[in-house]
Parts: sequence; structure tokens; C-alpha cells
Amino acid sequence: MMENWEHQKTTNETVTEHFDKIKATMSQIMETLARMEANQRFNSVHRNNITSPSGVREVRNPNQSETGENQSLGYRKASNALENQNGMSKKIEFPIFDGSYPYSWISLAERFFRLGNYSDDERLDLLSMNFQSSVLNWFHLEIKREPFRDWLQFKRRRIARFSTTKKQSPSAVILKKDSVSEIVQELNQYV
Repeated sequence: MMENWEHQKTTNETVTEHFDKIKATMSQIMETLARMEANQRFNSVHRNNITSPSGVREVRNPNQSETGENQSLGYRKASNALENQNGMSKKIEFPIFDGSYPYSWISLAERFFRLGNYSDDERLDLLSMNFQSSVLNWFHLEIKREPFRDWLQFKRRRIARFSTTKKQSPSAVILKKDSVSEIVQELNQYV
């Protein structure tokens, strides 16, 4: 009898370990799906504003000279490398962040910083001008509490704060399920 009990206990522990691994994997899958869905929604909302295949908004510059002189990109000058043959000067705006679509915002912000050749210090200086409402409040509290050392630390802390929504995320719902069949049933609602 004791031998059966030990066998049952070992089996239960093994099953629990496997189930925990499944939950962790499902959590990662749900997080990835949520990011993909957010990116898809963000891209469909902004699709009308994008006219180039690279995803950078192009705006015709009527004041551009024939010699290809530098045109402004924000407060910096865009080099001739940013001009194409059609006399178009690629211009992008630093994205405003209101707390929604955090992964899409990071992607757009990094593109802006990359094209402008901004250093980490310059990136951190530009941030507060592009936040709205509760995001701006969060930013100022974080600066007072512990200033950001660099762009990477800012991204990590911002994602930790804004990647979760006020509503219960699908991954949180999935993690509360006790059996694989309940998880599959819940996933089918999102597919």
C-alpha cells in the first residue's frame, strides 16, 4: 500500500512539473500572440499614413533645392542618404505614447532614434516630450524614484509597467486553467 502511495506521489509530481512547463509555454505563446495582435492593430490603424514600402512616412518637400541640400529631420539635418530619386525627403515623427501598444511604440521609437543617430542620453532627453496623461505621470515618478541609466533600462521598466492591461489578458486567463482541455478550449476562443 505504501509503495502504491509513493508511486502515485511521484506520478503526481511529474505530472505537475509537466503541467507547469505547459503553463509557462502557453504564457509565452499568449504573450507573443498579444504582441502580434497589438502590432497588427497598430499597423492597420496607421496604414493610411504610410506611403513607402519601408514603413517610413514620406512627405513631399516643396522647398527642396535641385542640388539635394540637407533638409531637416526633427531638429537635425537629414543627409543626402535620406533623399530618394523622386525628390522626396523621408520624414518621421517621434511617436506619441499613451500607454497602448507598448511593443509597437518601442519599434517606432527605435526607428526614429536609429535614423536620427541619437545617443542614449539624447533618447532619454526626448522621451518625456512624447508621453501623454498617465504615462507622463509614471515617467516623472520613475525619474524621481530612480533615474533611467540608459535606453535599455527605460524599455525594460516601461514594458514591465505598460505591457499588462487593466483588463485580464488572455495569458492570465489561460494560466488559471487546471487542465489541458480547458486551456485548449480557452485558446479556441481567440483563434
